[in-house]
Amino acid sequence: MSRYARFWNVYDGCLGGAGRAGAQSAGRTVAVVVDSDGGAVDFTDELHALGRALGREVVVIAESADNNSLLTAPTGNGGRGFDAQWSEDFHHALHVALTGEQHGYYRDYTGGAELADAFEHGFVYRGRYSQFRGHQYGRAQPPVALGRLVVFGQNHDQVGNRPRGDRLIALAGFEAAKTALACTLLAPSIPLLFMGEEQAARTPFPYFVRHSDPDLVEAVRRGRAAEFADLPGESPDPQAESTFLSAVLTYEDTPEADAMRALCRDLIALRRSPPALRVPVSVAPRATWDEASRLLTVALGTSAEEVLLVVQFVAGSGHPSSSDVLPDGPWRVVCDSAAAEYLGPTSLGNASDPQPAPSAQLLVKTSS
Repeated sequence: MSRYARFWNVYDGCLGGAGRAGAQSAGRTVAVVVDSDGGAVDFTDELHALGRALGREVVVIAESADNNSLLTAPTGNGGRGFDAQWSEDFHHALHVALTGEQHGYYRDYTGGAELADAFEHGFVYRGRYSQFRGHQYGRAQPPVALGRLVVFGQNHDQVGNRPRGDRLIALAGFEAAKTALACTLLAPSIPLLFMGEEQAARTPFPYFVRHSDPDLVEAVRRGRAAEFADLPGESPDPQAESTFLSAVLTYEDTPEADAMRALCRDLIALRRSPPALRVPVSVAPRATWDEASRLLTVALGTSAEEVLLVVQFVAGSGHPSSSDVLPDGPWRVVCDSAAAEYLGPTSLGNASDPQPAPSAQLLVKTSS
């Protein structure tokens, strides 16, 4: 199988050698994350067949930035047959909306408008021109299934490939980190949380290596320095043990950590509750970006069971109330990332109240 792709991670079991007996008896799901390189189409079929032979469900996920909808299309229809693939567009648009960053590939995004596109269509770049890449990028057909996309506000690449491994909470603050968490966990896709995100960890995750070849070490150092030459500050030495140790997580026992864990639990519980939030969605999401108020609204579900994710990105006060751009209701706020119970600046209020920023609210339609 090495001729097709590189395996990054196999979760919850082993598919080969001595692990086969344990895998067969455990009866659990094995998630295989693959760095997809566009190889042969029978790769995923082979893994799925191996799982069936072992009495296991194998879920094969493509860690791909290609925006190629064929990756998750069935092999019988000319696809690659992956069960899911990553959505980098979701991350990039969300990151820009919260930070305003425009370095590197972030220059392809303005923030909220692309995030609305990602909520509706999964991929933002579906054959359109990418300034960063210098060519058209992604494909529109067949449309990618939202329920087969893995979305995230942070991951090991997006944090580790920064000069100093800064997490979103260090870049944009606690309220922004909670907003990103809510967008991720309430998206109509498969959510991925980066280690420590659930406890508001501020531990950096800088790039680190442990190579024995001095020439390779120097090559890595030069490459990192060149990559970030136009950014202020210095990156930590990737070979230094102190760089690795700085990334080691500890259990956080702080008010911020407790609040973030509580928000995580509540959002996951909500995701399991209203039919409109269950994946795969039965009705296509309807996302709207209002540039004047910098407000994103995502409608999920049918008109009878509709819920709204409302995300405010404007910093400061005095921005328009979210009720100015909401669909007809009435609406009730069931979760607010800025609520006092999550160490936010507000109490859980009405949908007509001004919404602090940044923040995310989940609204449900109530009887008038």
